[in-house]
Amino acid sequence: MKYNLFILFPNLTAEEIKGVQAQIDEIIKKIGGQVEEMEEMGRRKLSYMIKGVRYGFYVNYVLNLPLERKRDLPAAINELKEELKLNQGILRFELSKTKPRKSAPALQSATAQKPRKKETEKISEDKDKTKEAKEPLKISLGELNKKLDDVLKNPADV
Repeated sequence: MKYNLFILFPNLTAEEIKGVQAQIDEIIKKIGGQVEEMEEMGRRKLSYMIKGVRYGFYVNYVLNLPLERKRDLPAAINELKEELKLNQGILRFELSKTKPRKSAPALQSATAQKPRKKETEKISEDKDKTKEAKEPLKISLGELNKKLDDVLKNPADV
């Protein structure tokens, strides 16, 4: 299972951040997972102060937790969360499950199953439908005169 771990470090030096990242790597290996990708997003201003801190250093991890038994997964995740909570070098973190991405051949086969009509074909079909629906009623001139005379003679009936 793949997870996304987003960590916010307070104002630490680069060496301190590397040390905390090494601790996080050890925790992940200890629970049986591996870091597939790590992206350092750099130092940014927080939208609001957290524990008196205005700036933080963001890091995004993509984790793979391939456990043999699925029932071990919640325990491993809880252990990871507890370890991250206890670490003084981490200001905030968020752990979320990521959906598997479709590969390129799978996307092509999905689009091949549903052939799409071209826009011009859709527009021409819509025009044909509106023409059929809006055909005027054909009334003879004599019938129209009779109806008009009736309306003018009896305006209360209208």
